Amino acid sequence: MLVIGGDSSFGGAVIMAAEAALRSGAGLVSVITRSAHRPALLARRPEVMVLGTEDDNPHIDDLISKVTTIIIGPGLGRGSWARCLMQKALSTQISMDKPLVIDADALHLLAEKREQSTAEKGTEIKRNNWILTPHPGEAAALLKCSIGEIQADRFAAVRQLHDIWGGVCLLKGSGSLICTAKKSQQKLFLCSEGNAGMATGGMGDVLSGIVGSLVAQGSSLESSLCNGVCIHGEAADLSMQADGPRGMAATDLMPYIRQLVNPMWG
Repeated sequence: MLVIGGDSSFGGAVIMAAEAALRSGAGLVSVITRSAHRPALLARRPEVMVLGTEDDNPHIDDLISKVTTIIIGPGLGRGSWARCLMQKALSTQISMDKPLVIDADALHLLAEKREQSTAEKGTEIKRNNWILTPHPGEAAALLKCSIGEIQADRFAAVRQLHDIWGGVCLLKGSGSLICTAKKSQQKLFLCSEGNAGMATGGMGDVLSGIVGSLVAQGSSLESSLCNGVCIHGEAADLSMQADGPRGMAATDLMPYIRQLVNPMWG
């Protein structure tokens, strides 16, 4: 599987997503990021294969075409570098039917697609083979409304996300909501795991790594997102039980993630 992200000054996000993918069972994880992030990434996780976009003759298209699953968004940014990689990922999804997990800044870039489709009648933005994981701010961008409107009726918001964008949609927050469909009938899931200690930077990057890893291991998009959200929240609950919620960092979840995906050894 492949993680794409980590523009200048945002290397930590892609590192956490890649490590979470490894800890949740992805056997082979590659990363496309700024070349400057390679030393830090390999120092933290030498098991990850890193392709830097500033390398001589970077084989980005070859790598994207070979992997089974793509996560795009952690630390991606919204500049020209990010837009180029986003377009490559979306084009590969169309041509090769690869599942995408879209998070963070990639969601804001995706929101622009809705505006383009409005200007270009007949342009389809809805796809079945992706997972969208917005927090309320990103959901507001995807739905062209305010955060207050999202939070006023979170159930309606996640349903609308699915109506417009398809696939499997998550609305993060206290009581995360998931919306998918079976035979055109929407289904909603509510996650009861998690705690206030998770309101720290990097938690979403860890979640995207878990979810993408489960997809890469052959689970359906629905199962990958539902199970990934529960694993993520329960790992945070175990961390809280060990050390309390205050001061919890996203990387504190890593040992508990591995424990939870190996229940027979727990």
